[in-house]
Amino acid sequence: MTRLMMKSFWHKKTVVVTGGSSGLGRIIAEAFAAAGADLAIVALEKNDVETAAAEIARNHGVEAIPIHANITVQEDVDRVFRTVQ
Repeated sequence: MTRLMMKSFWHKKTVVVTGGSSGLGRIIAEAFAAAGADLAIVALEKNDVETAAAEIARNHGVEAIPIHANITVQEDVDRVFRTVQ
C-alpha cells in the first residue's frame, strides 16, 4: 500500500491505542496519526496521556482524545469505548 493510499484509508477513522503515551504504544499512535487516523489514546498516567495526545494532535493535525484508564478494570474499558462512540 502506498503512503497516499494508507492516509486515505485511515482519514477520519478513530483508532484506540492502549499504552499510547510512551514506548511502543506512542510509536503506534504516531504511526496511525501520520496515516491520518484520529486517536483515542489510553494510558494509566493522566499527565502523560494528556501531553502525548496534545503533541500528537499538534504534530499530525488529527484529533487525539486522551483517556486516563486502567484496561485491567472492566469499568474503565467500558468507559473508554463509551467515550470513543
